Amino acid sequence: MAGLPAALSGREAGFSPLPVSGRIALVVVMALVLLIDVVGAVGDPAVSWRELVTQSAPTVAVALFAWSPPTAAVGLLVTATLETAAGQGGGLAVYLAAAAGLVVYTSPRWFSAAYAVAAMSAIVLHWSTTEGLTTSALPVVLLIGVLASLVGWTLRSSLRRERGLAVDLEDLERVRATELESERQRIADELHDIIAHDVTLVAMHVRVLERVDDPGTRAQSIVAIRDSADQALADIRRVLRVVRDGRPGVDGEDPESAGDTLAGTVEAVRRDLEALGARVSMGSLEGIEVSSAIERTLVRFLREAATNVAKHSASLPDVQVEFVRGTTDVTVSVTSSLPFRSSASPIPSSGYGIHRMRERVTLLGGDLDARAVDGSWVLSARLPRQ
Repeated sequence: MAGLPAALSGREAGFSPLPVSGRIALVVVMALVLLIDVVGAVGDPAVSWRELVTQSAPTVAVALFAWSPPTAAVGLLVTATLETAAGQGGGLAVYLAAAAGLVVYTSPRWFSAAYAVAAMSAIVLHWSTTEGLTTSALPVVLLIGVLASLVGWTLRSSLRRERGLAVDLEDLERVRATELESERQRIADELHDIIAHDVTLVAMHVRVLERVDDPGTRAQSIVAIRDSADQALADIRRVLRVVRDGRPGVDGEDPESAGDTLAGTVEAVRRDLEALGARVSMGSLEGIEVSSAIERTLVRFLREAATNVAKHSASLPDVQVEFVRGTTDVTVSVTSSLPFRSSASPIPSSGYGIHRMRERVTLLGGDLDARAVDGSWVLSARLPRQ
């Protein structure tokens, strides 16, 4: 069938080949009919091989519906025309009528309508020019065609509904998979952006206790460890509550985390870094007015920057946080003194935080930059104000 033109190919858009079970059943039935014709012809000396071929042509044409419905329909009409012109074709009209069901089931509407007109014309022509179809049998043949068409239409409608349901189920599965992945990502972000920050502070203050003997500094670290541990536990409970209740806030944020303000985070970052011995220079927020979505992203950015400073920078770093207000955007940069700790640092890093932060900033129409500049490590984010 590969050499057939596209118009006759069963793979053309709009044609629906028979299911495998239907193909097998059709081929078996047509093979039995063909076998009966051959056995009858062999047992009847009056039937020539030419007549046998002519008699079997409609059967073969109908069997072609198992592979290419349009080819089978056209072949059946051509066979009917040739046999009518030769004055032959006893049961041809019944084949044409019964095949209407297969055509309607497997073909688009325009092809089914064209076949109906052509088949009816062929049946009427066969009735009027040959003796193979009597006047009393003509209405019966036409009724067979109508009933076969109704059966084909019913089966095609059922198949269309089944395919539609299958597509809907696939779409639903994709949506559920997307929602599940989004929820997993949200939980991972919460764990990293909030809990990882608290745990990092705990780890750093533990190291302060290991190397410092000053009672005041040790007491300060113990308080910081207790506060960070309490905050981490509270954050874990909040994340678990969000997962259990499924109550995401605006833009997928948890309602409670949405209450963290930029000003409050600035003071918390200053306090946490100074508790670790860092010398912090914090810029002013005066004139910095941003939308709630941008503010939440800046809050997460400052937490990520503070976590990176605590994990990777020099033991007593100089940290400078600057806020620059542009005409339509705002830039926040966190600069900490080098050298960063080597890869043998006791607190490993996966790089997840910077990667996700870059994705968030880019999604909001901004850009994030992380690089070494003149002996310092600079992490900066530029975001639109609205």
